[in-house]
Parts: sequence; structure tokens; C-alpha cells
Amino acid sequence: MRPVLTFSECPHSVKTLLDEVLPSAIQALRSDKSEWKHFSDVPADVLKWLEGVKQSVFPNFEIIELEDISKVLDQTLFKSNVHGNGNLSNKKAILKLMLAQQEQLQATSGNYPNRFFVRLEASEVSIKCQKCAEPFPTDDSPRWATNRPNYYYMKLVRCHSKTCNGAQRFGVPVDPDIPYLSAKSGSCSQVLQTEARLSTVDLRPFLTQTKDTDIVVESWCIRCKERTKTSGGGNKYVDIFPRWTGGAGNLLYVER
Repeated sequence: MRPVLTFSECPHSVKTLLDEVLPSAIQALRSDKSEWKHFSDVPADVLKWLEGVKQSVFPNFEIIELEDISKVLDQTLFKSNVHGNGNLSNKKAILKLMLAQQEQLQATSGNYPNRFFVRLEASEVSIKCQKCAEPFPTDDSPRWATNRPNYYYMKLVRCHSKTCNGAQRFGVPVDPDIPYLSAKSGSCSQVLQTEARLSTVDLRPFLTQTKDTDIVVESWCIRCKERTKTSGGGNKYVDIFPRWTGGAGNLLYVER
């Protein structure tokens, strides 16, 4: 018996889905002649697809039982017209979603397809020039970063404002509540490995903590900047006991 479905922290990227996961999953589904009532009935290749599509196929739905997947088709109106008629079996519902996603991804373009994913039921995102704030055409097929699934993956657009004069610029969301990043952020696995490595490093031998209570440090997220949201409701974190690199020479603040 396989355990219940556990979604991956990293969604499958466009490249991973097209090159590996979807072909294997579709073949496994079509080769299997049994009925699927529970996740334990589902072939491993299909489970692998399911585990990595929470953010791209089921972002607004809770999937507890296998039958919840067929309900998704009846409660949404996908652009690719994959909504069901209420009579689909679990297997047919999954196949319909996989084929719709495959069709969508085959029409998706962009550099570094291993670093972003797209949502099957896409919502438009209004974007502007990152340099001069000139409005760009609405992005009706937004891409999202695999290493930060809620972050808009910036796209290059030619900006014809007087400031940019036809140069290619990154388009960023107009909505300040939508964070964004670019291909420079690295892949999901790279980010997770880096974070895991840093979390195990003992910095205590290299740190010194000021005893001067008059020294405080205000900071915000290096990516979000003024859009940072702290637990206290503001956009700045006030460090009343800042830590600094020890040793001779200039002291450097150690970020939290």
C-alpha cells in the first residue's frame, strides 16, 4: 500500500513535465486496466505527476481523496475547456487534466523552462517596465518560479518609452503584493540545497553581538524591499540585538 498523496514543495517545471513526467504518466495510465478508487491504486509514474502539480493544476483546491480530482473539473472553467460533466471516472479525470496540461505546455515559450511553471487555469497579471514603470501588455500566460511558487517569473519585453528607447527590459507585476524574481535565482533544488546547507552551519565562532543597546539595525527582504511584510504588520525588521562578524577589520552585519 502506498501512502496518501503528499505534494512536493517544488512544483514540476515546464521542462520536467514535457520531457519526463507527463509522457511517462500518460503511458502508465493508458497501460493500466484497473479502476482507481484510492491513491494506492495509482501507478507510480502517475503519482509522480500528481505530487508535483499542486501549484500548477490544483492551486486553489484541497486534494485529500482521489475523487477530489474529478471534482476539480466540475468546479473550474479552464481555458483549454477541460471541465468535466460530473460523470468522469478518477482515471479519466486525471487523463483529461494531463492532456490539457501537455497541450498548454507545448505552446509555452521562454528561456530556462526548467526554472518556471505555468498554471493550467491561468490568471492575467498586469506588468510594467522594471526600469521606467511604463505599462506593458497584460501577461495572460504568466509564469511562476519553481523555487518560489508564489513569485512571478519575470519576462523580457521590449520597452518603447522615451527612457528605454526600445531596449529589452524585465516586466514586473503592477500589483505590489505580487513578488517576483528572474532566472538568476537558480532552480528549486539549488535553492533548497543552499538553504539546507546554511541552516546547518554553526556561525557562533565567527559572530560577536553588540552590547550597546543604542545600536539597532533596520532591514527588509533583499528581494521584496519595500513590499516586505513582517509579522508585526510593517515592512521593516528592527534588530535590537544585531550580530556582527568577529575578528579584526570592519565588522559586517549578519542578516537574520
